[in-house]
Amino acid sequence: AGLGFAIGIDRTSLAMKRSGLKGYEDKSLALFIITTSHHLRFETIKRLDILRHQGFSAEMDHLSRSMKAQMRLADKLRAKIVIFIGEDEIRKGVLGVRDMATSSQEEVPFEDLLDYLYQKLGRKEKWGARG
Repeated sequence: AGLGFAIGIDRTSLAMKRSGLKGYEDKSLALFIITTSHHLRFETIKRLDILRHQGFSAEMDHLSRSMKAQMRLADKLRAKIVIFIGEDEIRKGVLGVRDMATSSQEEVPFEDLLDYLYQKLGRKEKWGARG
């Protein structure tokens, strides 16, 4: 036989947030990178590393799932922004960027990505590593 215990973490977290208790942190993820091709895995990891070094909490799928499954994972992780890296984007020198709150999506040139993200999400001090 087994013994179980549950305290309702989601409800406890929501109650802490609403009451303004110190120690509550928004654990949502700043960025999730989706790649449309396994061949772009190195490029995706490179971009992920750059974003993390700039102070953004960022993740990617490591199981080569479908784009739809990757979007579900980004949603589950409560990513604020999803970045798409595909063959077309690489060819055009842009990244697809989707704001998950508004569902708006646009293309952002590689060289403008950090400024774009700082504008959307705020300065990097806000986006430390998840804990």
